[in-house]
This record gives sequence, structure tokens and C-alpha cells, in this order.
Amino acid sequence: MKTTFTQRRSLITVLILFISIGIYRVQAQTPQIWKRYTGEITDPNIPVLPNYSYAGYMRGEMAIPETFTYPIFDVTDPAYGAVPDDANSDQAAIQAAIDAAEANGSGIVFFPPGEYLVNTDPNNTSPITINSSNIILKGSGSTPGGTIINMKNYMRLPSGVSAWDNKPMFVFTPVNSPSINTANVTQNASRGDNFIYVDNPQLFQNEKYCKLVMDANTAANNDYLDGKTPRSIWTSIINNGVALSETHEIESVDLANNRVYLKDPIIDDVNASYNWRLETITLLENCGFEDIHFKANFTDSFVHHQDYIHDYGWKAIRLNKAAHSWVRRSRFSDLSNSVKFTGSSYASSILNILVDGNSGHSLSIVDGSSSRILQGLIWDNTSSGQFHGSDMSGKACGSVVWRIDAQKGRGMDLHASMPRTNLVDLYTMVLESGAGGSYVNLPHHLTGLTMWNIKRTGTSSLTLDLWNDCGGNYCGLTVVNPIIVGYHGNSSTTFVQSNVKYEESNGTKVSIESLYEAQLEFRLGIKPAWVDAAISEWDTLRTEWYATVPPPPTPTESTLEPINDAHVRSGSFGNTNYGSLTSMEVKNASGKQARKIFLSFDVSALTNISSAKLRLTPDSPGATDYDLKYVSDDNWNETSITWNNMPTASNSLGIQPGGSGPLEWDIISQVQSEINGDGILSLELTGVSSNVYGSFFSKEHQDTNVRPVLVIGGTSSTSSIELLAEEDAYARSGSYTNTTFNDTDLIAKNDGAEYTREAYLKFNLSSISDQIVSAKLQLVPKTGVDPATNVIHDLKFVSDDSWSETTINWSNKPLSSTLLDSQIVSQTGTTMLWDVTAQAENERTGDGYLSIQLSTASNAWVVYNSSESGSGVPKLILELSEGNSSKQSSTKISAELEMSIADLKSDIPSDYFGYFPNPTKDYLNLKWGETIRSYTITDLGGRVIKTMKSINQKEISIDVQNIKTGIYFLELLNYSATNRKVVRFVKK
Repeated sequence: MKTTFTQRRSLITVLILFISIGIYRVQAQTPQIWKRYTGEITDPNIPVLPNYSYAGYMRGEMAIPETFTYPIFDVTDPAYGAVPDDANSDQAAIQAAIDAAEANGSGIVFFPPGEYLVNTDPNNTSPITINSSNIILKGSGSTPGGTIINMKNYMRLPSGVSAWDNKPMFVFTPVNSPSINTANVTQNASRGDNFIYVDNPQLFQNEKYCKLVMDANTAANNDYLDGKTPRSIWTSIINNGVALSETHEIESVDLANNRVYLKDPIIDDVNASYNWRLETITLLENCGFEDIHFKANFTDSFVHHQDYIHDYGWKAIRLNKAAHSWVRRSRFSDLSNSVKFTGSSYASSILNILVDGNSGHSLSIVDGSSSRILQGLIWDNTSSGQFHGSDMSGKACGSVVWRIDAQKGRGMDLHASMPRTNLVDLYTMVLESGAGGSYVNLPHHLTGLTMWNIKRTGTSSLTLDLWNDCGGNYCGLTVVNPIIVGYHGNSSTTFVQSNVKYEESNGTKVSIESLYEAQLEFRLGIKPAWVDAAISEWDTLRTEWYATVPPPPTPTESTLEPINDAHVRSGSFGNTNYGSLTSMEVKNASGKQARKIFLSFDVSALTNISSAKLRLTPDSPGATDYDLKYVSDDNWNETSITWNNMPTASNSLGIQPGGSGPLEWDIISQVQSEINGDGILSLELTGVSSNVYGSFFSKEHQDTNVRPVLVIGGTSSTSSIELLAEEDAYARSGSYTNTTFNDTDLIAKNDGAEYTREAYLKFNLSSISDQIVSAKLQLVPKTGVDPATNVIHDLKFVSDDSWSETTINWSNKPLSSTLLDSQIVSQTGTTMLWDVTAQAENERTGDGYLSIQLSTASNAWVVYNSSESGSGVPKLILELSEGNSSKQSSTKISAELEMSIADLKSDIPSDYFGYFPNPTKDYLNLKWGETIRSYTITDLGGRVIKTMKSINQKEISIDVQNIKTGIYFLELLNYSATNRKVVRFVKK
């Protein structure tokens, strides 16, 4: 029986109106179908939702790990030979590194920053293959400055191979799988049961995975078509019948009762009379692809089914027969398809993905009888949207499409061939669907589909019949009696009710925002931390994917004088100290004539150095070579050192011939070693030739140009910060002249007396003491326009800073003056930047406030995120030149960093955890409600950079000044080692 819960206003009486509004509000707070699911109500007219919460890595129960104990296989290691940023193919080197990791039994195949070329041979038909478990392909980030894998040519289709079987660039698939064991199902089972009866349960002992399979069977059609009649041209289901398969992980085997227990419940009822069977299956485990920008080169205007190149020539990744595996934090540009899970894959995730560039065939795919796969946090930002959206098809079941942003895409894809019991959750799209599949394999989806809080952004009102017979081969999306809740958008969408199982809250998004998240929390009793962490990471990546790559730093040189320098003399002078002299002597001789020079430097404050040379200027040059040696003992000083107490030197750092000019030794390696060590570098200088005297000026000499120095090469001393707007709002003309608009929107529009809007922003620069060398206003449009329409937004200076976002309106808005910059408006979600460098520096040295107005001559309606939006908020991105004045912290000045030192000293709730600043240049401060036992910092490749044990404090400050610029993971253990925290931070 189909049930509809859609609120309608009644105009019969005022009382009925109020009652209807009241009921609407109650239902908007908690959907009736959710109450039925949780047992709060038992209305038999409301169906019980399937439990979709088992989708994702480890069935959604835990986060994908950030750190692993696997060894690192760096593709740039000479043993493998990849060289980024050159013109040669890196494909063989990448495969060699993978092969080495597989031979080891596990490994992280690591890609340092740079661009790596693959498929440079236009005739290549062979992908890069991963055939073993525990192999992770890990880049240095999918944002600018990270790792790019560039697929130069499309994959050539081998002779005799069907187009849809053309290989992608990377294929994960097991080889040499053992033979399959099969047992017959002997008793019926119900959806939600966690065991199945079979006739030979012993076959599943010592097995990890199994498949529950029903071959094509017309007797089952009525069950999975819910009594509906298929169209005559849907010949696959009519002639052969429904075919089903679902993959599970085995919990245990009960031989006495002929039961096989499963770690996740059976997805749909099992009727033993339909000849179900249970099979063993071998799957890859713990395979990943992460932090990589995969760039293809499909530049044609896409034409559906024009040829195999358009449809299948530019594919990135396929995971076949994979469990507990993932693709995450990656970007895919100019391709046919990004990621596909197939071949009975199980409990895996596609998370935090951007697909952009030229539009192609499909967004992401789950098919081939795969179960419990999560496709989530995917952004289709291609030029006009992928032809097909995120897909669940080909007997896929128990899977979820979650939080998809495809505002230029046609819509979700259900590509036919008997998918069942899947969830489409929080999908934003233009059309009602981008579903495909041959008409002979329709319908697009069998029973069990739920569509939850789908948003359609198209502006045409639609009436959709999900079992339409238009007389042609293709009549739109066909689904067996779906559940539809919270379907909404920019225009109305009405569903033919005879072909819907249940509908609630049409036109209005329900308050249970995500069904997947709600069911996961309901099942586990708490929402796993990975969910909010992934969403937060998603918000960050959406900005960082389009961040401007900073120009290479300007090389600079600086000098560092020694803290100690002196020479010593042998023989009867063995107890004499010469530390106060203005020159130091060297001589390789016997008796009382021998001299040696000692120097020490404090290098502890040096960071980001690219070169280091010791420079000595001779006072009396000698005709000999000079040998510079390392001294490990730093416990000496120039006022007490003598021949008899001098430290012992060890290895030579280099020999230089004498001469009249300054001598230099390149000692970068030793300096870097001391920076990462005790911070003090001690050196000894001796003569090579016998009985040749020489002398060099010391640090006591009055001429600073001849003193000993370390010449340090590095980068210009600059830092980056981001300021959030202190005030922002917009003003509107006409009858809204006296209205203040201080909400989540900033709007610019020029369209008559009633509709013109101008946005205003104010930034506080008063705490910036260093010169601003670059300042850019960053805004993110949430309702943008096609850049081809050339809508220009002007940014103008406002000298009056006395306005407030809580009172500004059209009648009291301040006057604007100088045009600072103009930009063509971007599409929705794409970061925009206006250059305000000169005015920002003027205001920094002036009254300390920068006020600006955003306006336009166009009547195009464009909405930006405001500071109240929560994500994509306005920012002023500053580059500062650090001088000798007291410095602004080189950290991001934002709400998350406003925790003060006083806050750190306050009582800490047991469940609290916080860390700041992030990014950081010098120190990372942490505060945890638990006692911190130890911490470990690792890089993206899993290398341990820094660790400390036996801390036993709740508040710590970690010195990261000597860590290279990059992205790192910090792992904390509590005192009893029963709890751990893993966070990412950026070292600037």
C-alpha cells in the first residue's frame, strides 16, 4: 500500500489552517517514517526503512586510518626511478614500486610532490595493476603544490574487447584466487537476520568473505518488482528473471545448527525455494588511493556513446573484488570516469572527491554485485556536469550515495541491471536523474530505493512517473515503488503516487538531514567521529582545491657569526687560552709549534635553509690546504679552551686550498643535522701541509666584513595569514531601504528601485605589524553564474569604518570611492579573489581598518557566503614581509584560533580536545581532557618525524620550528593507552 505524507493548507476554517500548520511543524521536526524506524510509532501504513547504515569502510563503524605501520616505497627512489616534473614516463617506476610493496606483503607507495607522467605511449593497452592486499597509493596532497598523476593519452582498446571493458589507468584486483566453495541455502531468512542456514557450513570455516547468490529466476520477479508489471521490451527480467547477489564478511560458523553468521545483516528476504546459495570469495583488503590529483586529457566536447574514447578511454581507477578499501581526498580532472568499485566488492568508501575540468561520461560507479559501498562527499564541478551522476547499478545493494554536490550535473545514476535496496541521501542536482542503462536491462532499480532530502536545482516544475510507459525505449527514470522523503528544490516536483511506496514532506527538506548519518548513529549509539571530520575536511578541500599556488620563494642569504672561536697551541703553550685575540692561527707541526682553530655556532633558530657555507677570511694566508672537521662535543667555550682540554674532532667536512681571498666550505648536511639535533655546531680547522703557518680573522676583529660566518641560503622571510571579516552585511534599495540584512548571504545586484543590493565587509588590520606585500579578498559564490556571461563585480574602497553589520542599511550605508579591483563572477562554489594589496597596506599603517563595498552594474543575482555561513566564509588572505618589528603570529587568525593562553589554563572537561594554531610556523598547542602519555608526528608518507613519551600532562606545546613545510599527522595517546587522537596540521 502506498502512503503519502504531504502537508496541504486547508482554507476551510482558520482553525483547520492553524491545525495543519501545527502538524506540519511537528512532522518537519521529526519525519513520521523516522519515528516508525525507531519504534516511536507503529503505524502499519508507514513502511519500515531498510537499514542502510552498514555502507562504507569497515561498515561505517570506524575511520579510515591516517597512519599505518607499513613500510614506505618512494617512487622517486633510484631503485624505482620516477622523476617528477620532467618529460619522461613514470609508469614503469610506479609499477616497480608497487611490485616491491607487494613482494614485501604490504606498503605505502608514496609520491612526493610533483607531476608524474603515465600512459605516454598512445598505443598502450595495459594499466598499472595492484594485485595484493595492504597496498596504499599515497600522494602529497590533491591540492596545488601536491601530487599530480598525468594520464597523457587515452587507454587504447585491445582488439576483440568490448568498449565497456576498456581498462582504466589503475586497476586493483586479486590474482590466483582459490577455488570457490558453494553450499545451498536450506531455510528462509529475513531482512536484518545475521545468519543463514546452509547444507555444508564446514566449507566456510577459516574463510573471511562469502556471497549470497540467487541466479536469474522469474519466480522471484513478483517479490522484487513489488507486484508491478515490466514493460515488454525489458526482456532481461521478463525472459530470465531477477538475479541477485550480496557480499558479506563472515563472523563465525555454527556447525551444529548449520548456520553461517555474518558481520552485517542480510539485505533482503531470502526465499530458499528460489535456489539461493552461499559461496566463498577472496577479496583484496586495505587498499587505498589518496591525496592525489589524477589529471587526464580529455578535451573534446563529450558526446554520449560517440565512441569508446568518449565513453571509456579516460578512466582513472577500478577496484575489483575489494573490501575495506577506499579512494579519498583526491581530485580527478578531464576524464571519462573517476572511480569504480565492482566485482562483489564490499564495505568500502569513496570520500572527499572532486571531479572537474571538461565534462565526461560518469561521476563514480558501484556495480558488479558490490555491497555496502559508500560514495560520499563528491563534488561534480566539471564544465557542464558529468553525463551520468554517482551510480549504483548491476546488482549493487545495501549501498549509499551521500552528500553529492552536482549543481551542474544531470542527476543521480541508477544504471539498471537489477540494483536493489540502496539509498540516495542529500544529492543536489539539476535534473531528476542522469540514469542510464540499456532498455533491455530496465527497470533502473528494483525494490528498496530510498531518496532522502534530494534537492533539484532546475527551475522547471515537473511531474514524474517512475513507472512510465511512453511508447519508446526510454521513458525516464524507472524505479520499483521507492520511498521519497524531503524531495525539494528551486521548483516543484510532483510524483505520480500510484508508483511511489511512500512519500513525505514533498517540497521541504526534513530535519533529519542525512538518513545515513542518523541510521549509523542510531545503530552504534553515537555518531562516529569520522563523519563530522570528513565533512569538515570536505569544506576545507573545496577551498584548497582551487587555492592559488604561491610563487617560488625569493632566495636570500644571511650570515651567522660564531658564538665561540679561538685557536689552541701545543707544547709549553698547552694551557694557554687565546680566545680574546682578533686572529686565529693554524699550523701542522710538532712540539710547541702546532696550532688548531675551533669554532661553534648556534644554529637552533635556523629554518627552511637551502645552503650553508663556512666562510673564513685569512689574515696571513699560508701555502697549504685546510681541513675542516666536525666536533661532536659542544662543551667548550672560547674563554677557557686550550690544547690540553680541547675536544676531539671526527670526520672531515672538506679540504680547501689556501689563498688570499676568503675560503668557503659547503657544510649544509652537517648544519641540518645539528638543527635537528642539539642546535650547536662545533668545528675544528687544521693545516694539511707540515710546518706551514696561516691565520684567519676571529669574531673579535673590529671589521665585521672579515669575521668568521656561516653563510646561510634560504628563502625570503614572509608569512601568510587569513583574516575573517569583522563585519559583513548587504543593503537593499526601495522599500527595503531601512532593513538590515545580516544573515548568511552577501548579495550584489543592480536591478531597479526594489532589487539593487550592495555588500559591505570590514577587516581589522590593527594587530598586523609587518608590511603587507599581498592582500586578496576571497569570496565563495553559493549562487554564481557562467563566467562566459561576463558578469563583473567591482570592489571599492570605503573610507568610513564606523558602520556595523547589525545596523547598516541602504539609507545609512557609507559612501564608496576608489575602485580597487574588478572580477568576472565565477560559477557556484568556485573561489574568487580580488587584489586589495595597496589599500590594505595603507589602512594597516593608518586607522587599522579596511572597509570595502562589493557592487555590480549587472542585474544578475549573485549570492556569496557571509561570515555567518559556516563554510566558504569571506577571508582576507595576506602575505607579510617579516621585518625586525614585533611580528604578528604567522597563524590563521580565525574563530578556531581565538583560544587564549588563559583558556588553556582553565579546567578542562574530560571530553574536550583542541589544538591551535593550524597552520603553524613555530609551536602547536594542545589541550585534551585526558592526560597525554605520548605524541608522534608523521609525514604523509608515514615517516616518523618527531616523537615524545612519558609526557603525563593535559596541556602541551610542541616545537615544530625545525620541521619542514608540509602536511603532517599528529597522534596522541592517553595515559592508559586506551584512547588516541589523530589530527592533521600544516607546518608553514
